[in-house]
Amino acid sequence: LLSVGLCLLCDWLATRFCRRPGGLGDCSAIVKGMLLVFCFGPDTPFCQIDFGAPVAILLVKHLFGGLGNNFLNPALPACMVTVNAKKLFFAAPTAAIVPDVLAGATPLAQMKAGSLPSQSLLEMLLHKSGGSIGEVSSILLVVGGIYLVARNVIKPYIPLAYLGTVALLAFLFPALSPRGLYTLYQLLGGGLLIGAIFFATDYASSPVTPRGQWLYGIGCGLLTFLLRIFRESPEGITYAILIMNLLARWLDRIAAPRRYGIKKK
Repeated sequence: LLSVGLCLLCDWLATRFCRRPGGLGDCSAIVKGMLLVFCFGPDTPFCQIDFGAPVAILLVKHLFGGLGNNFLNPALPACMVTVNAKKLFFAAPTAAIVPDVLAGATPLAQMKAGSLPSQSLLEMLLHKSGGSIGEVSSILLVVGGIYLVARNVIKPYIPLAYLGTVALLAFLFPALSPRGLYTLYQLLGGGLLIGAIFFATDYASSPVTPRGQWLYGIGCGLLTFLLRIFRESPEGITYAILIMNLLARWLDRIAAPRRYGIKKK
């Protein structure tokens, strides 16, 4: 409620101040507010959301022209900036939601430490014991993705290319054995599913051509796997998608279909 409310307020203020069409009626601020809060855990201080919502709406969305003109997914830079600024601005304890359970190491952190997660694959599929709000249930994320594809809200190219690339690389270069089990844990662990289905498929920041979407998804999967293996942090979804956001227009250019009867310059 706090995240969505702040995003709606910032969106309304920006459209009125810049005298742009749109506003609350397109509901895009609601989507951004939900995606933003799904990046955090249940014990996140309210002041972090107070800081992240204006970054997502005012800086990333409206500073670059408003709805449809942002070249980055607004929720991801807001999440990245908020997390990196946490030590500077949010050291003091503030009012926060009291979680029902405080979990230990996340499954990805356990694999980074050199062992397979203590949770079974069924537990990973139904619910995770650690992680952000948006990555708790893998099965519900998949159901949501199927619904979006069935309603033609998104195309399946980016999620399939993204998840397929991570699965192939994890199977070919396993850090733990058995490789099949390691591959499944990589797919179900962390924010891979929510990133591939809900973040990477953002209209404004992803390619529009089918071939470009395949290349974009492959690039996201390659960067995610490399960041998970070689970076100190066990997760790499945010940085991978943001880097590919910057390359989306170039991918559309090189993947554009050839126009019949027109010579290339």
